[in-house]
Amino acid sequence: MLAPAKDLATAIWAFKAGADSVYLGLKHFSARDAATNFTLEEFRRLKEYALTHQKKIFVALNTLITDQELPLVLELVNELALFAVDGVIVQDLGLAFLIKEHFPTLPLHASTQLAIHNYHGLTVARRLGFKRVVLARELDINTIHELKLAVPDIEIEVFVHGALCYSFSGLCLASGLLLGRSGNRGKCAQICRNYFTHFTSGRDKRRKQYCFSCNDLFGGGGNLLNYLQDAGVNALKIEGRMKSREYVFEVVSFYRRLLDEMHGSTEQNIFGERLQRMRLTFARKYTSAFFFQQQQPGGHLDILSSDYPGHRGVFLGNIDNSGSNRHKSWMKFRMHMHMHMHMHMHIHIDSKLQMVINSGDLLLYISPEKDNFVRFNAFNITIFDNVVTVGGLDFLPEVKGEIYLLRCSKQKDLPAFDHKLFPIYKKVVDVTMQGCATASTIQKLLPKSDLSRFVVNLHLKDQVDFFTNPIPLASIKKIKNQLYQKLNQCWEEKTQEFIQQILSTTKKGGRDIAVTAIDQELSDFLSHRANLNPYQEGGSMDATERIIPFFSYEKLLAVNRAGKQALASIPVYGPCPSLKYFIPLSPLIRNYQVDSYFDTLEEILKLFISEANSKVKYYLGINNLAHLSLIERFSHMPQVAFFLDFYFYTSNRFVPEVLLKMASSAQILFAYNWVEGQKIPSQVTSSFLPIISICDEQNLPLMVSWICFEMNRRNDCSTGSAKCRTECRADCRQKYCSRIINNGQAFRVIVENCATYVFRDMEKV
Repeated sequence: MLAPAKDLATAIWAFKAGADSVYLGLKHFSARDAATNFTLEEFRRLKEYALTHQKKIFVALNTLITDQELPLVLELVNELALFAVDGVIVQDLGLAFLIKEHFPTLPLHASTQLAIHNYHGLTVARRLGFKRVVLARELDINTIHELKLAVPDIEIEVFVHGALCYSFSGLCLASGLLLGRSGNRGKCAQICRNYFTHFTSGRDKRRKQYCFSCNDLFGGGGNLLNYLQDAGVNALKIEGRMKSREYVFEVVSFYRRLLDEMHGSTEQNIFGERLQRMRLTFARKYTSAFFFQQQQPGGHLDILSSDYPGHRGVFLGNIDNSGSNRHKSWMKFRMHMHMHMHMHMHIHIDSKLQMVINSGDLLLYISPEKDNFVRFNAFNITIFDNVVTVGGLDFLPEVKGEIYLLRCSKQKDLPAFDHKLFPIYKKVVDVTMQGCATASTIQKLLPKSDLSRFVVNLHLKDQVDFFTNPIPLASIKKIKNQLYQKLNQCWEEKTQEFIQQILSTTKKGGRDIAVTAIDQELSDFLSHRANLNPYQEGGSMDATERIIPFFSYEKLLAVNRAGKQALASIPVYGPCPSLKYFIPLSPLIRNYQVDSYFDTLEEILKLFISEANSKVKYYLGINNLAHLSLIERFSHMPQVAFFLDFYFYTSNRFVPEVLLKMASSAQILFAYNWVEGQKIPSQVTSSFLPIISICDEQNLPLMVSWICFEMNRRNDCSTGSAKCRTECRADCRQKYCSRIINNGQAFRVIVENCATYVFRDMEKV
């Protein structure tokens, strides 16, 4: 069990609650930039504690890294290697390449930001040197099991609790492109937690909804942990590096109890009490998300709550009566005798615990129409025969409104710790010296090195006294301080030399990476990424029909069915005979479709190549790790080449180096500059590939998701209606378009074959 830790105190409490390991961020390059995060000193104190208690620490360097930041991140990596961290969680492929090449002792973990979701992606990750992969959250249990069977020699880590993103992790550009706060840099503004005004079909009426706000993942029901164990999962991960230490402690305690008693019976009252305590620290509605989806796209309607995006705590009841008395209002509701949780047919928890409300408790009111909510402290409380009356309210609650307990006034916060009370971890340096009368004194003083990276382990040889008079203690201390000062100075100097050596070399030498020169006209064509969007069948040039920027599985099948005529649907550049066709590959290909996708692609290429002259080229756009496997697969086809598309995030000059791991030869036309990085000083320099910046970023998808927007909109599952469908309608058109608005900005939501794409709508509101 892997727990989050935003600071030292949270990490200690996580260990005390039963976590086997924690993951944390440092002050730089953490995907939770707003968390407190760790200094290197705090990390070293936790490292010493973890060693003493047989625990592990994983450090998340899981943001994209710019060229300008490479010296600093490599300095941090060098420190982590010195202090033998148990693993480094990485998203940036350039950083992963550098760690594997120059820090081979550091275990590499692939962040969920890499969106690894099929076995080709898992295979490529293993080939790039990753020891463990944090899988995308969008996978069901069967798929997870299939992935482990397909690639058994790589560790699998799965999220089982915490917040969910609407978009695939790593593929959300909303915050970065709209606000300049990239989620790939740890600065996500959580646009998916905002409300949108939705134009309902066929009516002028507008509805405000939190239509992208996901419920919290809950893995504590339906025997899920048993299923994951049977599927071969190595680690269960809890989300929450922004959460309080109370949250982490209660969640870890809950899952520790479940893990310890998986094969026994958990007493319902104890189970329910822990669940209540956990929910009071922070909880939205719970969902099993994709775990029980069983490869039926779109069938996960309990994943969204459009009425309220925040902490709900524990449900108390529905309002039976309310009214006003002079300038204040009151309400009555019957408190539920049981806490029920009905999420998925596999999950049902019913604990016979009665909640108690105290004066000063923080409550939440949600109106019956789900269009208004109020958080308030309740002071004027009377309870009789389980009926609660709350008076002195500054608002008038409506009958049938919902009441939740957010925080109990008697809740106690967990104490923090003085970090100086925890010993600091140091690298042991063995030194042998000739013995003397003062050697024992020196030996006792050497460990007292304050914050030095090192501690000298002195080995005495030959007890011979070279001094007729004892050395003064002050002189010994001075010698000791000079020794450690020199050790640290040498380390820092060697580190800088090492980093400069790393950054001044590339690995292209000795590999046949063919790079084609790009003239200004082609560069201008490529800089408009919409030029590479697939045409509709028949070659329609209508821009509104070319909004999806890559070939989905269904689109590729349609191209294959059309045969030679399908060339009209593929973007092309150049005069005859030197035509360049572009086939951007979909970043999301379901595991049970990926082989068919690649086979279909090969059939299409063979068909086209057989009809074309030798000067025609077909360029495949790489948007996911899984696509790298195609470099070797098509190495025997000289007319097939590649480019690194916008989802491959070429954020620094070492990202293209991963291509060298995949084949001894490859033809690469260019790489798109990391599009969010165009808003910060992050120009990629000295790459062996031409780097193209996108000038029409407004046409790129802001979110890409496997949560069907249309199905959830039609069912509106925030009401908890039992009539919600759990699968696609028989008359589903498989293609829908909706228009939503937030703060004067319009957005277009496209649903194609159960995948959802969110774009900016440039039309005026």
